[in-house]
Amino acid sequence: MMKQNNTIELRNKIIKNLNTVIPRITLKANINLKHFDLIKNKKNICVLIKDISDKKYFAKIFLDNQNTTEVLWLKKAHKYKLPVPKLIYLDNSQKEIPFKYEILEFITGNNTLYELSQEHQYIIARHIGYELKNLHKISVNGFGIMNEEGKWTKKTWVDTLKDYMRLEKNQKIVDKLITKKEVETINEQTIHNKKINIKKPKLIHGDVCPNNFIYSPKYKNQVVFIDPGRIIGGDPMFDLAYAKIPQETTFYNGLKTGYELKIQLTKKELYRIDKLKIVCLLSATIGYYNDNKDYKKFLIPLKKILTTIT
Repeated sequence: MMKQNNTIELRNKIIKNLNTVIPRITLKANINLKHFDLIKNKKNICVLIKDISDKKYFAKIFLDNQNTTEVLWLKKAHKYKLPVPKLIYLDNSQKEIPFKYEILEFITGNNTLYELSQEHQYIIARHIGYELKNLHKISVNGFGIMNEEGKWTKKTWVDTLKDYMRLEKNQKIVDKLITKKEVETINEQTIHNKKINIKKPKLIHGDVCPNNFIYSPKYKNQVVFIDPGRIIGGDPMFDLAYAKIPQETTFYNGLKTGYELKIQLTKKELYRIDKLKIVCLLSATIGYYNDNKDYKKFLIPLKKILTTIT
């Protein structure tokens, strides 16, 4: 709790002193600052920067100093020419400010997919699915995310899923929302299920939802990937399972169509998607409950799935 309070205090101090902080970090990055705007973000401090030629950049200050995962993900994806923002400058020294930070190219576009017509949603999601398939071709050396030492946090996919579901860390919440029988069923279908325990991890996004893509006509397939999730090394089917958890199906259907443009998903892959959807629904339920959000939109479909499993 003390560490969290200290982080909040430092965050507030940095925000209060942005007029000093932003000129310092842009100078380090050889950017001739003209103007900046703070962007609302609960997790990190995000700032839109404009230089004297009106070129825009996106600065992200990591309050938890856990930027290793995002940096690796960006570099890997950029190396294989996938649509991600270019990393302009990275400073992990914590000398200029007490947090690690990065400066990215600014992507002109929008990420308000749900404001579009269903037909347009489907078209954009199809583009996302096509690029997601390319992302999943990239092999990585471990599961989960990368720690400060540059090592993967998990040795197996099952260990990754255990950590992601957060059952033990949130035992009181689980006991309140889910019966013991349902927990047993969840475990049987997921972490005790050998059919979903893959051995060769691939680079994944980990948080495939409409808000984590920017739709920009200037790019070949109109989409740019941003903000990877809590897992970037694992089973590619996890990304499709995550995209499937909202009850509105237009996004998933479009994404799946684009993903299968060249090769259709196998029965084994479809099976893993269904089982990993249970993992995603449970994690989302716990996360939304902790954040005082509408967790029932995930809990209800989760329980519905569990009742159909004999």
